[in-house]
Amino acid sequence: MILAQGLEKSYEVDGRKLPVVRPLDLHIRAGAFVAIQGRSGSGKTTLLTLLSGLDKPTAGRLILDGEDITDWPESRMAAFRNGKIGFVFQDFHLIPGMTAFENVLFPAELAKEPKAAFRAEILLRQVGLWERRGHLPRQLSGGEQQRVAICRAVVNRPKIIFADEPTGNLDSGAAEDVMSLLVDLQEREGATLVVVTHSREVAERADRLILLSDGEVRHDSAG
Repeated sequence: MILAQGLEKSYEVDGRKLPVVRPLDLHIRAGAFVAIQGRSGSGKTTLLTLLSGLDKPTAGRLILDGEDITDWPESRMAAFRNGKIGFVFQDFHLIPGMTAFENVLFPAELAKEPKAAFRAEILLRQVGLWERRGHLPRQLSGGEQQRVAICRAVVNRPKIIFADEPTGNLDSGAAEDVMSLLVDLQEREGATLVVVTHSREVAERADRLILLSDGEVRHDSAG
């Protein structure tokens, strides 16, 4: 499902090369739940943006769902992401002026999904938020906002879900509920889930754990 070959990201600072992700090879099978951990500055989020096609590598190749996307223009990449990739962020990234229902519906409408409204309703009912479908993000708790964000991430039935510290802004109770929901939806939809997390509890639920340090893979439980 995800194949990285010699994937690397570096920046030029004062004429010097600053590596953030050092060359790595990585294969993630379809349907897997992979957790990525490491200290702040280890390159976790940069690796996630590279694997998801949100950022271009300095070197190397990236293949998602059998497609070599490395050199794709942003216009083509945007359509691919909307159809096959879901994103969940620590800060929710909901559209402030849209209701919970409208936020979930938005990616499906972009994809011209004929049953977009029905799909959005089913998801909001599954996460217990249908009665709050007309509320704006500011009228929802952090846990509720993250549940809306997860529904939005899976509304187009993506093959891959990327999550960057999805429980980072939540208390322990809400974090457990949100993570359980994310894993449940991932399993129900048969998607691949890649999560960057500081949480030991989240990492323990994963099928595979990758530890980064200074932009390098220092441990991979897949061997």
